[in-house]
Amino acid sequence: MIDTIVATLEHPNIRGILDNLQSYSLTDHGSHETIRGKYRNLNVEIEVSKSRNKLITLLGSLHKFYKGNNISQFAFSEVREAIEELEDELMAPIGKAELARIDIGANIRTKEKPYRYLVNLDYLPKYRKSIIRNYETVYFTAHNRELAFYDKIRESRLTMIHKNEHLLRYEYRFKNSICQQLSRNQITVDLLKEEKFQTELATRWKDEYMRIKRDSDVVFNGEPLIPNIRDFLTQNGIKSLGGLNRTLLLFEDSFSKYNKSSNHKSRVKSWLNKTYKSNAFLSTKHLRELDFKIVKRARRWPS
Repeated sequence: MIDTIVATLEHPNIRGILDNLQSYSLTDHGSHETIRGKYRNLNVEIEVSKSRNKLITLLGSLHKFYKGNNISQFAFSEVREAIEELEDELMAPIGKAELARIDIGANIRTKEKPYRYLVNLDYLPKYRKSIIRNYETVYFTAHNRELAFYDKIRESRLTMIHKNEHLLRYEYRFKNSICQQLSRNQITVDLLKEEKFQTELATRWKDEYMRIKRDSDVVFNGEPLIPNIRDFLTQNGIKSLGGLNRTLLLFEDSFSKYNKSSNHKSRVKSWLNKTYKSNAFLSTKHLRELDFKIVKRARRWPS
């Protein structure tokens, strides 16, 4: 669903905008003046210069503008209605405004608290990972885009209203260089009214999530017999050491030091390899659930 946007438009008439601002301030910079104010939930900035038309910038959640929150669904038809409402009330062709940022996101209803899923999102190549408040929020940030995952109910402070519900929100944020990222010469607000464009955004939202390298849930699902427990602990021990290859390297010196035969060495390596790759007692239930729901949501988009 479409959420936060930053849109800029050059336009000669700002009377309709000024009439709708709840309050505004004016700053004189000498060569131009800047008007800053609020229109419902949107931040509005207008640069007034004698040498050109007024430059209007809108920043905020289109979803919250139209629905009052971004927990409820924001259907494709409602995006069109929101843009048309903006144009009517501000008396400006907002559809022709160029987009400098687009955030798309969805709330995923999960069986357990969101942090149980977020701890398994390990890393994403070429992104920097940030963990906030013990996995309440996780960011993957690149220079022109960002993936954000967080507990929507905690963020909205609706824990009493949604006491027995769990909502994990995932947002993909095109923060700048949008045209370059989406291989287009120009991206305007009107494009958000096109089903094909929203489907393209949804595909990017889903595909970038699926690129994240994952970590398995550490859950023992086998019968509690000594061989099974031994294998489970061996798997996790190898994993904590950095993987199978790194673990095997740790034993190389010991094989030489104690003059172990090549057959003994091969048997040890074979056992470690077989035990590690069996993965018989590691559960990935949280990841499977989240993957399924994100793919399903992308297929239903726009809706």
